[in-house]
Amino acid sequence: MPAYFSLEILFSKDRINPNFVKNIYSIIIESGFKFKSGDWFRENSSIDEIINWNQDKLNNHFRLRTNQNYKEDYMQILFDSHLFDEFRGFWMYRDNDIAFYIIIPESEIMELEGGSFFLEDKILFIKKLAESLWKSKLVDAIQTSLELEENNFDLKDIKSGRGINITPFAILPNATFLKYYKDHLMDKAIVKIQNDGLLIY
Repeated sequence: MPAYFSLEILFSKDRINPNFVKNIYSIIIESGFKFKSGDWFRENSSIDEIINWNQDKLNNHFRLRTNQNYKEDYMQILFDSHLFDEFRGFWMYRDNDIAFYIIIPESEIMELEGGSFFLEDKILFIKKLAESLWKSKLVDAIQTSLELEENNFDLKDIKSGRGINITPFAILPNATFLKYYKDHLMDKAIVKIQNDGLLIY
């Protein structure tokens, strides 16, 4: 299994509404990443089946327990893209937030030989997707990371100033940035975006 780059979209638990999952998937699809199939033994599931299953799981605050079968977990989804062979999404309901992960093999978004660096043309598409998700006013923070990233930050960590992963970018509310991060991220470029957000890279 390859190492993965992660785009992590974080939500407060009170963001859940009857169309929550559908709305997030719709933004991704409208951004050019069309529905391909389910994944992880759910390859034949339709998008409506995936939406309804995951919405029900979130409504019930579902977290897979160690004694439960993995098939009871959230359904993973694959989106089609001319840029990436694998563009996969999955949900997690956690102690302090809800997270939707989009993962891509690092080898498809980075040049790994002769010194690792991100491929700018591909990262630009991911940035645009992240901005579209932010504009929905459902998202509380967005961070990016590589698989072997040392630190894992949830929404509570980010909102309290403990830290955020910016590999290679993140999106924060302006108020959170000014309160906790302004003096610590002076080496980063900061761009104002809609919904009082800041794109940091």
